[in-house]
Amino acid sequence: MVFAAVLAGSLVSPAHAANLNTNAVVCEGTNAADQGALGRGPDGVYNGAAAIHFALCTVPRSPLPSGATSGSFYVDGDNFNGQSTTCILYSYQWTGQFLGSASFTSASSSYDVFLTLTAAQLGTYAYTSLLCQLPPTVNGLASAMLRGVTSLQ
Repeated sequence: MVFAAVLAGSLVSPAHAANLNTNAVVCEGTNAADQGALGRGPDGVYNGAAAIHFALCTVPRSPLPSGATSGSFYVDGDNFNGQSTTCILYSYQWTGQFLGSASFTSASSSYDVFLTLTAAQLGTYAYTSLLCQLPPTVNGLASAMLRGVTSLQ
C-alpha cells in the first residue's frame, strides 16, 4: 500500500531559523604555530603561549530573511590581567570575493560584543568567519578566553 501526502495549497507558514550559537572550542589556529598554542576547555579557546596567537572560527548562519537590511552577531569572551582581545568578523561570497567585515577590540573583563554586517555583505551564499587575536599568557596563566559567537537569525 502506498501513502502520499499533498501539501500544495496548504496554509503551512515558512519556518523561522533559530539563533546559531557556536562554542569557540571549534576554532582553529591560522597556522601550525597558532594551532599549537591554542588551548581548549569546555567553555572556549585560549592562547596558552607567551606570544600573541590567532584563532579562526567558522560562523554558521542562515540566509537573511526577505527584506532584512542587515545581519547581526554576538561575540563573547573574557580578558584577564588587564589584557585585550581583538576580533574581525569576515564575510566572503562562495566565489571567494570579500564582501565586508566588522571588528572590535575589548579590554573588558567580560565582553558580549554586538556586530552587524549589511545585507549586501551577507548574501544568500556568503560564508562568515571570525578571526581573533588572543593575548599571550602572563606568568603561565591564560590572559583571555574566547567563549563563542552567535549568529542572530
